[in-house]
Amino acid sequence: MAAAAITAATAAPASAATYRYDLKLTYLGTTYYDLQGAVPIDEWNDDYVAEDRFLADGNSYGLPVLNPRLNPGDQTSFSAALYTPDGPDVLDDSGFGNGGQVKWCVLAGIICTEGFNYVRSDLAEIRLRSWDTELLDAGLVEGGLLTYTFNLGYRSFLTTEIGSFDFKDRTANFTIDEVSVRDVSSVPVPASGALLLGAMGIFAARRRKNRA
Repeated sequence: MAAAAITAATAAPASAATYRYDLKLTYLGTTYYDLQGAVPIDEWNDDYVAEDRFLADGNSYGLPVLNPRLNPGDQTSFSAALYTPDGPDVLDDSGFGNGGQVKWCVLAGIICTEGFNYVRSDLAEIRLRSWDTELLDAGLVEGGLLTYTFNLGYRSFLTTEIGSFDFKDRTANFTIDEVSVRDVSSVPVPASGALLLGAMGIFAARRRKNRA
């Protein structure tokens, strides 16, 4: 397992910043917490399900996982550009958002850009929130965990071809194998662009002089 590499010039600034994250991960599985369900046996009887923790990969109930193409132990990745505002713990009128923004986000081949209204990210951790439905947390160290909770509501209900279920949380878990972080808050103007801007300034100055 390669050593974690965090590429940034300085420690996380107190001011607003945008970071680009590229993480290599190992998928551990999708777990349902406080799972309840009823599976019909015949016209009159049901088989009841009650699990505190239920690993859903390969399950016989038809419960969806984050990405059905992945199996526990598979290698995958997380990439994102995340904007954290000044004073990230100051919430808006909703009591949930902080003005942060997920510019783009892909986890295990799944786009996760929409929905998050709270963003707190730096060189050490990532914390994303969306009311009670979506949460993403990662401590940015090799061997650490990235967890992504994707619920349907405060208490989630769903029906599959096998039965009807409800659960408290549904979380995809990953081990972090490698970390790369870059501060992309300001992108420098290429040399050619700087020369063009300078030439435009000289041209504008000459026009003003000629008019005078």
